Amino acid sequence: MHDHEEQFGFELGETEPNAVYSPNLAEIREDLNGILNEARSATETAPWDARTMRYNKIVFLQMTK
Repeated sequence: MHDHEEQFGFELGETEPNAVYSPNLAEIREDLNGILNEARSATETAPWDARTMRYNKIVFLQMTK
């Protein structure tokens, strides 16, 4: 019979918890403000090419969450 701490080859004993990730909110705000300032400074032409526009659109929405 297997030891009670091992089952199917996986260690089920005590392990250290995974590190928790906490985002740097000041850095996120700075990045968001940078994107907003670029967009606000646009006059007759878009400030970004199509690829950068798609990227900023996706990243901006994710960062605001």
